[in-house]
Order: sequence, then C-alpha cells, then structure tokens
Amino acid sequence: MCFLGRSVWLILVFIVLLTCAKNGMGIKRVIWVGNTLIPEEDVALSCTIGEYRLYIIPPGDHLQWDNFDDLDDLECIFQWNSQTRHFRMYDDYRDGDCNPCKWIIKEGGPCRYNGTFSCYRWPS
Repeated sequence: MCFLGRSVWLILVFIVLLTCAKNGMGIKRVIWVGNTLIPEEDVALSCTIGEYRLYIIPPGDHLQWDNFDDLDDLECIFQWNSQTRHFRMYDDYRDGDCNPCKWIIKEGGPCRYNGTFSCYRWPS
C-alpha cells in the first residue's frame, strides 16, 4: 500500500474511532427541576425520557434525573391548576455547559440556574 493510501486509511480509522468514542462515552448529565410556583401548587411533569411517565413535584420540592449520557434534548410537559405548558429542559446547544442543569419552574416560565439565573418564557 502506498504512503498516501495508508495515510488516508489511518485518517478514516481515526475518524470512526472518534465517532464511536463520542457515542459510547457520553458526558453523564444531571437534570434537576424545582417547583417554585406562587401560589403554591403541585406541578405534574412528563418528559421524553424513555417511556412517558407522570411525576408530581410538590411546592418547594424538586425532581432529579441522574446519568444521562448523549442527551441531545429533553422535552417536558408541565401541568398545574388549569395550565399546560411545554419546554425543552435540555438543549445541547443552549445547555451544553451545565452539569448539573438546575431549573426552577415559575408561572411565567422556567429559569435555569448556572451561577446566575437565565429565565425563559413558555412557548406559545
């Protein structure tokens, strides 16, 4: 095999190995969601984590998921009183620097805490 052919082959193998390493050794993520609604109400929460499962977060309490690897996005539905809202609780582009990703739920929208608060409005 000529030198150029061998070099191209080695580069292709290296690219494949890097791709496998990213997919097999993802960063473990922690997602934390706290209920800070005023007036105090339970929040029902369901997210796209495997199967849809309904969680109830009492006022002042929180829910935490551990050990997400290769998490690209996490879409959640929130319900309290007569309101239903949805929000992407993890977006790799927006939240790639947070771990743990701590969120609080407010009536106006969720806020992520990463040293300072970044608040978002609920999508229409």
